[in-house]
Amino acid sequence: MQRPVNDVQRRVLDWLALNPQGAPPLSAYKTVAAALQTRGLAQISRSRGIWVATLTEAGRYYQENGRHLPIEAKPSASTIPDPSVDDGPPAALTKEKT
Repeated sequence: MQRPVNDVQRRVLDWLALNPQGAPPLSAYKTVAAALQTRGLAQISRSRGIWVATLTEAGRYYQENGRHLPIEAKPSASTIPDPSVDDGPPAALTKEKT
């Protein structure tokens, strides 16, 4: 079971939901966003020196509902296709030689 977020993390979730493109109101929000990323609630990127954080689906759910996504609602690694694995063309596109 995942722990609830603390008050500061909750403020960062709320800020990301309202203004993800704006500069953080406090520099500490970047550190808190990194912690939220490790919990799967936020995604951080830096492109050309511009720091951007956004909510993940789980983060948006938590921000809107005050609790984590139910376990059965989370995508599992086994249901996400691995793009590095080439299983060949779909069966419908191959013909069996006779």
